[in-house]
Amino acid sequence: MDKLKDYEIKTNKLNYNVIYYYSEYDMIKYIEDADDTNELKTIEPKEINKPEHKFHYFRMFETYEASYNGLLAFKIDFNKWCNEIQSVPIKDGRKNYYYKLNYKKFLNHNNAVYSFFQSNVKSDRLESFESIDEDEFYIFERCLNSGLITLNLSYKNQPINAYGYDFSRYYPNMLLNLKLPTKPGKKYKLTEFESYFRFGIYRVKINYTNAEFTNIFNFSKLNHYSSTTLNYLKNVKDKYGLTFTLLTDDDYDYNAYIYEEEDLISGEKLFTKWFAILELLRSKNPKNRLIKHLMSSLWGTLSSYKNIYIKQDEISEYDITYLDEEENSEYKIMKNLDSGDYKCVKSSDAYNYGLARIKPFLTSYARTYIMKFLHKCNIDESSIVRIHTDGLVFNKEIDFESMNLKYYPKPEDKTTGLINFKNAIYGFHICPCCNNEFSYKSYVEHSKICI
Repeated sequence: MDKLKDYEIKTNKLNYNVIYYYSEYDMIKYIEDADDTNELKTIEPKEINKPEHKFHYFRMFETYEASYNGLLAFKIDFNKWCNEIQSVPIKDGRKNYYYKLNYKKFLNHNNAVYSFFQSNVKSDRLESFESIDEDEFYIFERCLNSGLITLNLSYKNQPINAYGYDFSRYYPNMLLNLKLPTKPGKKYKLTEFESYFRFGIYRVKINYTNAEFTNIFNFSKLNHYSSTTLNYLKNVKDKYGLTFTLLTDDDYDYNAYIYEEEDLISGEKLFTKWFAILELLRSKNPKNRLIKHLMSSLWGTLSSYKNIYIKQDEISEYDITYLDEEENSEYKIMKNLDSGDYKCVKSSDAYNYGLARIKPFLTSYARTYIMKFLHKCNIDESSIVRIHTDGLVFNKEIDFESMNLKYYPKPEDKTTGLINFKNAIYGFHICPCCNNEFSYKSYVEHSKICI
């Protein structure tokens, strides 16, 4: 292990200040990693990333109380997690040595997520991703870019003995199997359907006759669907009475945005090594929050916006509209800030990375995967109570373990028990003793004292 020792000596010379912080009243409250007194200090947000401070700044996770005691607890846990990660030697196959990952060397959490991924994928594959142009930006944002979220309306506001299951490391597993375009596609105004939807995004109106279809499918508000989704729905159209209408109106100058096959790359080529190392680290320390963050936050980081901030009194100087407005403009307003200013993006340069093309294609692939999985397991749609991304809720127990599946959801407590689903997002546990409703966390605490 001499090579490991030499590598550690080279990388452990820190010349920066690690701090932990949270925001309060438009100020940053922080404590320094090297300060044994744990003095609470204050700094303005715009100052935190100035080079003279040499800060590596890690925001406290939201599950901690925004207070001095919460911040101190986070510092203790953060160091514990860092030590756990550094206890696992990782082999670098290309250079034939072992190294230990030092999370504190990263600038912040977002930098950790991207830099760790970047270090575990061949540079030429990353460089093959061209920037996302204005046409792609508008089309991506018109797609449904969330997980599969449905509620069987038979159970809305109707308490049900629910049985919840969820997939472990769902999006990371999906990343290995999807395809992504590396270059912009091309707009088309098709007059009829082809026998097979080539890789891309299409404007299609979907109708159904079997109401149970809504238990496993989300509709796109603006009728933009990926080829992955449409090709699978064509296979099950008879089951649900599906019909498809290619939209040919004049509202848009396209009804298809198609990528060339030679411009596609498999997720396996991009994410295999990244995933394998994180799985190694997770297997040794399954409850380590930093490992979970590195794994679960990648797709959000890759699809992040290149935000621009415009002052309220300057907004009239820009060609700008809100994101949900159909009109094209040079800039799009993403959010009105409490200060009165605006968080915006430039339409022709909206994302931080060319890999933001993951945004519509990962989520559509993941939604389609759930549909395929339920069909493969012969799950009766009427038994589905709710679907939320990687979480499935049924009105009865499902023995997935006996189905000889390689990857399947495991039982989980948060959506198991007597639950009243107000909608597809919010479900409340009902206490069998007092009949009151509680969020899961509150219910766990309440059940300890309610007799």
